[in-house]
Parts: sequence; C-alpha cells; structure tokens
Amino acid sequence: MLLFEADSLEEAKNIVANDPLIKNNCVVYKLHEWVIIEC
Repeated sequence: MLLFEADSLEEAKNIVANDPLIKNNCVVYKLHEWVIIEC
C-alpha cells in the first residue's frame, strides 16, 4: 500500500502514471480517493 497526498484526483493520476514501477509494468494498482476530515 502506498499513501500520498495530492491536490486533486487528476494530480494523483499523474503521480501514479509517472511512477517507475507503473511505467515498467512491475505492479498493478487501484487508485482510491480518501478525504481527510478535520474535527
């Protein structure tokens, strides 16, 4: 599991698309959006 912060879903997709493991077909991924709720 990898967690990272992005300003938008599009930015997250770009981060994932540029990851060397993804580019070289070394891993399969699912991208899930989480929303942080501050109390």
